Amino acid sequence: MQIGIVVFSHTGNTRSVVDALATRLEEEGHEASVLALRPRGAYRPGDSSAELDEVIDPRPFDRVVFATPVHAFSLPAISAAYFAQLDDLEGVEMVGLVTQALPFASLGATRTLGQIAQRARERGARYLGGASISWSKRRRADRIEAALDRLVGLLTR
Repeated sequence: MQIGIVVFSHTGNTRSVVDALATRLEEEGHEASVLALRPRGAYRPGDSSAELDEVIDPRPFDRVVFATPVHAFSLPAISAAYFAQLDDLEGVEMVGLVTQALPFASLGATRTLGQIAQRARERGARYLGGASISWSKRRRADRIEAALDRLVGLLTR
């Protein structure tokens, strides 16, 4: 199966989880392509005028992961800009992955996963579920492994 992983990572935390996910998928015999969203010009969290250098088309992949950090309890502007610039996603199957600094999913991760699901569905994608990782929680490595297990399960069923 060909899996596209579209990622925005401001600090590198989200990217580190995505790289681990790609490795895990490849170990299980799948092709995983990591595609980074790049802002046009300087980007600061909260910048509502964020634009992308290019829009990554997720349609060539069998399944797609959309990965992003949480900014201000919500989807970052650059991630929202990605969905706003996408056309029809009919036939795309997508999962979400979010990382956040705060310790509880109720402090942004749950909302951000919901925003990913809503935007994906509005464009015709089938949203399969998601996972979140709190960077400040103890036993972060265990939580990352649990999130990877969940995502691999969603992507390969």
